[in-house]
Amino acid sequence: MENPIVKPIGTDVLQLDTPAVVLDLDDLDFNIKSMASFFEDEKKPKLRPYASVHRTPAIAHKQIDAGGTVGGICVSTLDQAEIFADSGITDILLLNFVITKRKINRLAALSKRICVSVVVESISSLNLLSDEFSSNGMSIDVFLLINSGGDFGCLPGENSINLAQAIDSASSVNFIGIVGFYEGFSSYFPIDDFDRHKNNVEEIVETKTEIEKKGLKIEEFCLGATFDYEWASNISGVTQILAGSYVLMDVNLARIESQFIPAARVLGTVTGTPEDGIVITDSGQKSIGADVGVGTVSDWKGLTLSSLSAEHGTVIVEDSCDKYPKIKDKIWVVPWDIGGCINSHDYINGVRGGKLEVVWEITARGNYR
Repeated sequence: MENPIVKPIGTDVLQLDTPAVVLDLDDLDFNIKSMASFFEDEKKPKLRPYASVHRTPAIAHKQIDAGGTVGGICVSTLDQAEIFADSGITDILLLNFVITKRKINRLAALSKRICVSVVVESISSLNLLSDEFSSNGMSIDVFLLINSGGDFGCLPGENSINLAQAIDSASSVNFIGIVGFYEGFSSYFPIDDFDRHKNNVEEIVETKTEIEKKGLKIEEFCLGATFDYEWASNISGVTQILAGSYVLMDVNLARIESQFIPAARVLGTVTGTPEDGIVITDSGQKSIGADVGVGTVSDWKGLTLSSLSAEHGTVIVEDSCDKYPKIKDKIWVVPWDIGGCINSHDYINGVRGGKLEVVWEITARGNYR
């Protein structure tokens, strides 16, 4: 890809072309250090950052280098795993099901380069992995993914117990442990319903206990995300927390977890004022993301982002607004789901003190092969 820097390093952030993802590097450092310091306690589990949130190797390396981690990351697609491996990361947990012959062969090739593990949710997906790795004379580390209240994963209880036994006895796969709730669920799970979440997790913990009663060894028990990492870290047997959104944050998580700062925002420009009380920006669904919510205007009292079309945002000017927006004014938006937002962009503009310091390519965005 061609060099994206159309503005020189040192440019004032408000001079960037829009819409643009802008990352405050001081806030990024604060979020990373805050989470790392929590997990530096040897009595706590270790963090395995969910890098699918930012899809940017430069940020993943910062998370690992800060300490408190297992020394690796987790991701949601095979393509992401390959890209992060190319950047020098050597321990990756793939939180998705690899079922086609072509992808299993790619997974096998990746396992020759780095330590990679994968999840399964059914006997069928297990058998496909086992057969292909057996035919290649190789083996792969496998986790049982237990449904934690979403739409995928093996149901807790008898189904998961039976699958764990099948994994343990299958050829060319190594049963490593269990993955329960992780960051990938939190973009659509009602995270403010903590009682429901606790009940789901209790079912997973009970299932783990029953699996161990069958004589199976669970080396790793992965559970927890940004919004519940402190609570999950105190659950007996948990060894890894799969949190990721803390590093950039978004509106959804900021409702629950206030310790971390929304470090990444979308900078947009006012392009129209069609009628009193309404302004239009150049930042729509394809730059902010709108899977569930539309995001929130920041740093401008009295403005409310009301809706998004593909390439435009509609902003309501409330009576409390002290300065009416004009054409060419800049408006900042914190996305509802930062992962969906990042996947729509090619680059992250890193700023410090309001000046452009670095541009990082989001190399793992898209890439669904």
